[in-house]
Amino acid sequence: MFDIIIRDAKAEDAVDIGNVRYKSWQETYTGLINQEYLDNMSAQKCVEMVEKCIKTTLVAEVENKIAAYLYYEHCKDAEYGDCAIISAIYVLKEYQKNGVGKMLIDTCIKKLTGYRKLILWVVAGNKNAIEFYKKYGFSLDGGKKESVLITPIAGVRMVMDL
Repeated sequence: MFDIIIRDAKAEDAVDIGNVRYKSWQETYTGLINQEYLDNMSAQKCVEMVEKCIKTTLVAEVENKIAAYLYYEHCKDAEYGDCAIISAIYVLKEYQKNGVGKMLIDTCIKKLTGYRKLILWVVAGNKNAIEFYKKYGFSLDGGKKESVLITPIAGVRMVMDL
């Protein structure tokens, strides 16, 4: 086990967070989404994405290195109305199954005052993530959506009462 520090992200963390996003997508989605999409990703594009949402991003530091992050925000969901959403949570494979993801969600929930629901979307074939969220207390609610990442990808919605 290692020491894990959860903290708010800072602007200077963008490159490290972008690299976590890039590496996590390669580790997690190979075989689940179109390989051409993954091959066309770049760490720089990931950095540019995270720079836009740094204010509501949490990071997990392990041995002074960003090993994971979580991005949350307000959401206007058609079914649930005003709620919070975890738009991204990625933990590098070498740090998974060590409580990092749970600590990120715990910290996120403490920041979500005034919300009654927390939702997230998961690639339907990502069984490991679905099981992790179920253990945390999220449940599949039947919500589905399709994203196109060169080819269609099915997503399922999970929800938790706060």
